[in-house]
Amino acid sequence: MTTIVNDNKACCSLPPAEAEYTPKGEYVDVAGFKSYTIGDKNSKTVIISVMDVFGFSAQTVQAADILSTSGAYVILPDVFEGKPAASDLFSPPQSPEKQQTIQTFFSTVGSPPTALEKISKIVAELKSKGIEKIFEIGYCWGAKVTILSAAKDRINGIIMCHPSMLAAEDADNCLVPVANFPSGDENVQLMATINEKLKAKPFGNNCIEKTYADQIHGFAATRADLKAEGPLAAYKDVYQRSVDWVKSF
Repeated sequence: MTTIVNDNKACCSLPPAEAEYTPKGEYVDVAGFKSYTIGDKNSKTVIISVMDVFGFSAQTVQAADILSTSGAYVILPDVFEGKPAASDLFSPPQSPEKQQTIQTFFSTVGSPPTALEKISKIVAELKSKGIEKIFEIGYCWGAKVTILSAAKDRINGIIMCHPSMLAAEDADNCLVPVANFPSGDENVQLMATINEKLKAKPFGNNCIEKTYADQIHGFAATRADLKAEGPLAAYKDVYQRSVDWVKSF
């Protein structure tokens, strides 16, 4: 198996933002993974949130709460099982030692195929319990996991926020509609190619895209600076679009 490493420079150079938020949900076990959950437990629609490399954060937990307004039950599982990337791992100054730690992370617990196995396990358990619609939302690294899931798991759609590690063939293999929300730090040509390929699919009319060109990689997750007017507006906008998109199915 080819080792997948992270080639997004922004993903490897920015520290997470700090934010304060009081969660409205609870932590429970889902398919053997500690998970933050929120929403109607009787809902037949579930959104699985695939965190960024920093693990649980105020911003992604708050996002789960917002996504639950769609009427879905939202699950944010700890795919790193207590071993996310350290918050200062991507902060300057960088060093050969840090770079090695980063690549080791993405080759082990942070390997997308490894996380995919965990997400697929959760999807299978949800299906066994009669859940009718399953969506996934992924941040940065997590977006790669969701589009891999979209090629094999019985889900209804995925949302990618400032995706990293993507390749054009990910779009070729995708079997479900996609809402793609890149930042200004993503590869413009690659994003255009992926969007074009998705639009050409039989479900292309259900795919949407908006580029947040004035926002940094991570604006919808742990790096979101929710105390600044511009980033806060973008954060609210991307989740309103996500909620509306899920409700359209």
